[in-house]
Amino acid sequence: MTVMDGGSPCGAIRACFVPHIPLGLIYGGSEVQAERTLLQLNENGHRAFWLDCSDHSLLEHVDVFHFFGADVEFAYTIHTLYHSCPIVVSSVFSEASWLRRVAWRYGRHVPVTIPRKVWRLLMQATLILPNSEAEARQLHELFGVEENRMRVVPNGVDTDFVGTDPVAFRRRYLPEWPLDAPFVLCVGRIEKRKNPLLLAQACQAAGVRLVLVGQLAPNTDLAYQRRLLELVAAHSDRLKYLGQLPRRELPDAYAAAAVHALVSTMETPGLASLEAGLNGCNLVVGQHPTVHEYFDGIATIVHQDVSSVRAGVERALAMPRNGQGQAEAIARQYTWDRVARLTAEAYREAIDLYNKGNGAA
Repeated sequence: MTVMDGGSPCGAIRACFVPHIPLGLIYGGSEVQAERTLLQLNENGHRAFWLDCSDHSLLEHVDVFHFFGADVEFAYTIHTLYHSCPIVVSSVFSEASWLRRVAWRYGRHVPVTIPRKVWRLLMQATLILPNSEAEARQLHELFGVEENRMRVVPNGVDTDFVGTDPVAFRRRYLPEWPLDAPFVLCVGRIEKRKNPLLLAQACQAAGVRLVLVGQLAPNTDLAYQRRLLELVAAHSDRLKYLGQLPRRELPDAYAAAAVHALVSTMETPGLASLEAGLNGCNLVVGQHPTVHEYFDGIATIVHQDVSSVRAGVERALAMPRNGQGQAEAIARQYTWDRVARLTAEAYREAIDLYNKGNGAA
């Protein structure tokens, strides 16, 4: 596969965006990725807009369909009914367990299964945009996607998404703690794969303050969530769960924390970690190939067990903020402007490939 390098816009492109879930239902990293890419493309002079099935006029003269998430079951139908133009897919795909890898690899051969639907969309795509080399390798291994049909486009952050008033955050949400008390922050949906219970257990064992921010994931392991909330309630002097905060308040949360820990078993790579690192939080991240690509050298990478997470948190807390130069590294490599430029370059290539394949001059 090819790692894209940004270029300058040379002609406006009309791109119709299709999210894998309506944005009002769940709002997490992949939704932020789609939203910020769309906004930045428009700022860069292109015309990107969300699919609106009630307004067919928007679909006139579309240059490219951009699907976010390879599990868009109705993607092929939309493309067939409304327009004939290239498909670009941001795959947002990461599967860690061997059992799920087997299911994806062999399930794609079975009609009317999710793996089959994912495979069908990937095969229809003109280009696929994984956000890491590791994700690209997974797509090649599990779905047979050819390397020459993938262009790696990384995730990004808004360089202005930086907190300015950490004291206000502490006074509003942590009034019982001293204003200078260091704490670990974890921003992410409360679900098993993100490992918040393991993180809470490790922080409790180390006697470290922990603040969890994020919505309870729907249709997930309720017993797991209950165990986490019971642990937090039992140790409320050091463990806090604030629920989901308005996104505008997250920068001050990052600015107030000494460490941000996201010890997920699967990430692509963890938008909250990028945002927290940009704000100078020392990062603790879970062992995973995609995470290694983004954070090797600028984060403490841990195994997903209590002793490793505890040691990683204690190491990160012992450093001064921005102890590994992560803020500068992230601001240099992972900006939405760069993401949008790489995406527009992929659009141009997809349009050219599509036109050549259909005999256009």
